[in-house]
Amino acid sequence: LVGSEMCIRDRPDGVLLSLAVKILDAFLKTYGTQSNYLVTDAGETLTLNEAKEVFQRYIDGLNLTPYLKLDFSYKTISPTTISHGPGNNQSVITIGLPIAYQSNRIEGVLNHEIGTHFLRNYNDQFQVWCKARGKHHLKNYLNTEEGLASLNQLFHTVRGVQR
Repeated sequence: LVGSEMCIRDRPDGVLLSLAVKILDAFLKTYGTQSNYLVTDAGETLTLNEAKEVFQRYIDGLNLTPYLKLDFSYKTISPTTISHGPGNNQSVITIGLPIAYQSNRIEGVLNHEIGTHFLRNYNDQFQVWCKARGKHHLKNYLNTEEGLASLNQLFHTVRGVQR
């Protein structure tokens, strides 16, 4: 109800606006700038060689080297994309240049792209519904997969946190 009431209004709710200003003021007092926050929270930006090494170590650790190839490109919009190759069963991970990965967040990217998208695609070929989703009345999986990938991307950030 609160959300729908807010949609009808033509100006922000004063209580929520003042709370948002307090949050932004506390952020600026703590970090000063967005760049300072990113370095503090996300870590330093990796070099091309560091990123390549982290990706390869993750791929090797899952024994996926025969199935994944790394490609680097200045012509991609996203920092990371994965294309599933039909013929040779090799998928391509395209990493956008210049590198935009931070040391504390790259594990999440790996879990998202490889640990969710690639592994679901790879596993799919061994299922009875492979290339016959309609016959088995299976609906589109992309929204669910993206939701799981997003959770998988954040999983490493809460490991070891006491609640």
